[in-house]
Amino acid sequence: MRLLGDYTRDVVERMEEGKDSLEKYLLSWECFCDHSFQKPDVFYAVFIMDLGDLPDELIKEYYELYPSDLICIPEDLRPILFHRDISARGRSLLTSASEEGLIKKENIEHINEMTNLIWYGIFTNYRNNRMTYTRQEDIDMAMVYISQIVHHADVFDFKSGYITKYEKK
Repeated sequence: MRLLGDYTRDVVERMEEGKDSLEKYLLSWECFCDHSFQKPDVFYAVFIMDLGDLPDELIKEYYELYPSDLICIPEDLRPILFHRDISARGRSLLTSASEEGLIKKENIEHINEMTNLIWYGIFTNYRNNRMTYTRQEDIDMAMVYISQIVHHADVFDFKSGYITKYEKK
């Protein structure tokens, strides 16, 4: 967990800059991308690798052993940062954004899943040296896609399901 200390401090600082939950969501993604692409092996181990329930227990135990590391984390952000599951982390902020009237409630899961898959795909390609982009180009690409999804989610028609190019709309 000490390896994520810089990320934890950074994400708290960046999210405090956000004026609403949606902006905080994007700022948290920006911070997550910055740090995950800097330390891909650490972030892979913590957020992607299948370790069962063990990491969640380790996070809980870590903060029980080192409660001073919690001092800089506002109470409302603690539930978000204690999750190893990035879907749970994002869902929390998107739910707040919905309660603030910034996104439709029925789009929360879709936005969350698409943004997670964008990061996962770009991050995996970066970590496995599958593309020729620089670290910063990958971060920028991820953030462009994530912000476009967030800002244009209301134009998507998730209720229609899958439509092939041969079906009439």
